[in-house]
Amino acid sequence: MSIALVLSSGRAEEWKFEINKHLPEINVEIYPEIENNDEVEFALCWKPEADYYTHFPNLKVIQSGGAGIDHLFPESIPSHIQTCRIVDPMLKSDMFEHVLTCLMHSMKNFSAYAIEKLKQHWQPLVYKSIGQTCVTILGLGEIGGYVAERLAQLGFKVNGWSNSAKNLKG
Repeated sequence: MSIALVLSSGRAEEWKFEINKHLPEINVEIYPEIENNDEVEFALCWKPEADYYTHFPNLKVIQSGGAGIDHLFPESIPSHIQTCRIVDPMLKSDMFEHVLTCLMHSMKNFSAYAIEKLKQHWQPLVYKSIGQTCVTILGLGEIGGYVAERLAQLGFKVNGWSNSAKNLKG
């Protein structure tokens, strides 16, 4: 068995080092320089080319290097190959904080006030409150669902869209 790193970023050597540190008995190789494609059973991928998985006839698992799997071309992966993604509580929290910051920035006109400050002009602007603001989230997976629920807890009106049915609080 070997692991193929199919990464579009320049961090493949870093990943290889870390994996070898914890799994020294496993052969970890960086695509496309794979010694024996037949030995690859596990591929760690980030934004690979469309047909990447076809190079490995014994592939069993494709692991996304990030939270989503859309970049893996999931609709074309054969059903006998498992796809996995990273679910990270810190990433969910960071995304919620980022979205909240962007919303508040927009609702309270921070960009307009920054421009007015440069002009040395003060003119109060109409702003929105949380209860007056409707947010629509496209994608209600681990991250989107978390963000939607947290925004609803704060009092935002939240709509969501998902490929599959979801039952979220608020």
